[in-house]
Amino acid sequence: MFRTLVSCSAWSAVGFPYPGVSAADIEPSTPTLVRTRVRLEPTEAQLASVPRQESVWILSRAAVDGLPGLLRRGGFREEVVTRLVRAFHAAGDDLGGEATWLARPDAALLDAFDGRERAQWHLLLASNASNRGHRWPLSVPVAVLERMEADPALHEAAQRVRRWGIAHRDRVLFGEMGALESAFGAAADRAAFFRACLGVDALMVKLGQPAGAPGEFASAAAYWQVQGRYSALQPFLDAVASIEDKDRIDIAHLLPRLPRATLYTFPPDFGVASDPALENALLAIRFFDSAPVPESTIDGGFSGWLAGNTVPLEGEPRFGDIVTFEDPARTRWPYCLVHVADGVFLGRLPARFAAWTFLSIDEVRAINPRLSSPPRWFRRSDDVDTPALPRNPLLPVLDVDADGARRLESAAAGPWGEIFVYDVRLAPPTDLIETLPVPRATPEWVFRGVDRRLLSRIVDEEAMPPDVRLRLLGAIREADELPGGGVRVLPPLELVFDLPAAVRARLYQGLETGGLATDYAQDVVILADTPPGQWRPHSATEAELLAPLSRLSYPRGGAWALADYGALFHAYADPVDRTRVFREVFRSPAVVALLAKPAPEEAARWAEYWSRNQQKDVRALLESFALHPTMRHLDVVHLLPPLAREFSNLYQMSSAYEPAASCYWTSLNFDAASADRRLLVTAAQGGDQARQAAETLAREYVVVPQADRLGDVLAYRDMKSGEVVHLCSFVAADVVFTKNGFGFSAPWCLMRLRDVDRIYLQDGLVLRSVHRLRSSVDGSERPARRD
Repeated sequence: MFRTLVSCSAWSAVGFPYPGVSAADIEPSTPTLVRTRVRLEPTEAQLASVPRQESVWILSRAAVDGLPGLLRRGGFREEVVTRLVRAFHAAGDDLGGEATWLARPDAALLDAFDGRERAQWHLLLASNASNRGHRWPLSVPVAVLERMEADPALHEAAQRVRRWGIAHRDRVLFGEMGALESAFGAAADRAAFFRACLGVDALMVKLGQPAGAPGEFASAAAYWQVQGRYSALQPFLDAVASIEDKDRIDIAHLLPRLPRATLYTFPPDFGVASDPALENALLAIRFFDSAPVPESTIDGGFSGWLAGNTVPLEGEPRFGDIVTFEDPARTRWPYCLVHVADGVFLGRLPARFAAWTFLSIDEVRAINPRLSSPPRWFRRSDDVDTPALPRNPLLPVLDVDADGARRLESAAAGPWGEIFVYDVRLAPPTDLIETLPVPRATPEWVFRGVDRRLLSRIVDEEAMPPDVRLRLLGAIREADELPGGGVRVLPPLELVFDLPAAVRARLYQGLETGGLATDYAQDVVILADTPPGQWRPHSATEAELLAPLSRLSYPRGGAWALADYGALFHAYADPVDRTRVFREVFRSPAVVALLAKPAPEEAARWAEYWSRNQQKDVRALLESFALHPTMRHLDVVHLLPPLAREFSNLYQMSSAYEPAASCYWTSLNFDAASADRRLLVTAAQGGDQARQAAETLAREYVVVPQADRLGDVLAYRDMKSGEVVHLCSFVAADVVFTKNGFGFSAPWCLMRLRDVDRIYLQDGLVLRSVHRLRSSVDGSERPARRD
């Protein structure tokens, strides 16, 4: 079902949103960021996946042949030179080829270096990509090392790090991973050691709000409008602008899909974790992708991609610019980060088994000093200003409540903690609307399970002008009977616009709406307290733009609806006018949910609620939050499972001939490690996803009285046919994660349950029930799903 929804309790200008400010006046302004720190640590499962390694040094045969001279020129003592040469010749080409030689250092050889020699030897080993432990060493803060030294179970391992590591600033770098294994008395000790070493006090960033002048809000939004952004950016600025303490927009909401999914996570399996330089390069290349792309070989490595797709940066950095810390002319996969704003970058830390987080250039140099050379800046070629193609940011419609300032709204407390929410009206970007497929212009109503006589009876029972009744009955008399029951009515366009709203509401109860975006009839739900004709336009021009929508919409349940999508689309000859109206029609109510600070003794209990298929230890995060001196709220986006975090607030255009995500796929994969493709919908082919969803609920879930666990499934079922018409996932309080339909116009978002009810729950027609994963109730293993 091609379904969309919109919240328009207050209407502002349909044209450029800021009185007295034109689009030509807007220049992107670099935002000010509010910084804080939270603790990130790996989960027990991730710690258990840290591979056991042996101490091995790898060099090329040419490097081994030239090793004595190289070391002597570097000032190494002769006894160290002799030991190193013997070590390599003793092992030789054990890797199976004369091109690569290795050595297996023991404690005596590791003890032979002095501090200067050890640092130089570390850099030499790091120049060979096979020595991952030296290219991406553990980078342990001295304070952490001291705490481990005070712990009898970790003392020996910590002493080895200090003894064979390299002091750098307030850290110790350690690449001899294999030398640690014999220091652990038990698996729990090993896990505790790596938890301490891999944990990081990560930079958490929120957006400091502009002072409030119209142009400043527009400039702040314009900064983030890069590469045809697909998520609603300015609505977050608009929403928080009227709330006290205006720095509450977490930057995660402004990130594209892929970086938001990886932010504040560790690799799921440390045993197969890739090189941080490779993973950061892939993140940089796909930073703005709105949909997954097939894995493919990048010819020439990242350096080749930079040469073909970027130019050296001139001027001030922007969102999405790329900075490398190694020379692309010398390294195929130089370590890189993506610039966010105000000196903050995003990427995986340059250390072994490290997390993806925000960081600064200075942090890179502190964690891994081999990356201390001056960084090189690049900008994507398709985002470079030229005199012929000025940069013109896309500016979403501003829609601010008429009531002015609002406070955060407290939601129900529970095992999830204490939740506060504020409303955001998401909106698709202008470029997405401009690429909408053109629907059929000729009106066509298809009714299943009814005949012409029943339709005529409905017309006779409803109040309407006599001429409208006469024309409508005439169209029904000429309707085509459909095989298997039903009729197809082809009403004149003028009649479509003349129908009273009450007549549409009654007549369209049996209307079949399209599965394709090109179909004339669509199911567009408008969540509004007032009809579109009462959205208080600011001028006669805006009222004229809204007139077709006002005439075609009708009340349905607790909302308004639009079925004659094709008529509305073709009512606007000017594509700019159409875009202005459709951006407003396709807006979606959503919420930003914030977790209030727990008392320190509550953090563990709250973490148990939120720990669902996370790639970080939620308890460590919440315990650091509980002890933070100034931080009052944590955005729930950081507590959602990977799929929900990745798709949150995302609008996505899907081809009618490609599988697209539906509410079934979204809800039943809410916390799945591997999504089940069977529940994807291909609009042009149809399918039986509703039946499959019902079977999955019956097989893998049990019905429970109420939703009070993260991931509980709320199912809306047609009481007459038994069909599951919608699924969504419980998050906390009255907040659910939902995808209302599979069309581009319905984003994934957090939404109040009452708003979902307004769309789907109809008294006497639809029943809502709550389902819980059977394995979480009886302890059984969740059935494996197809990838």
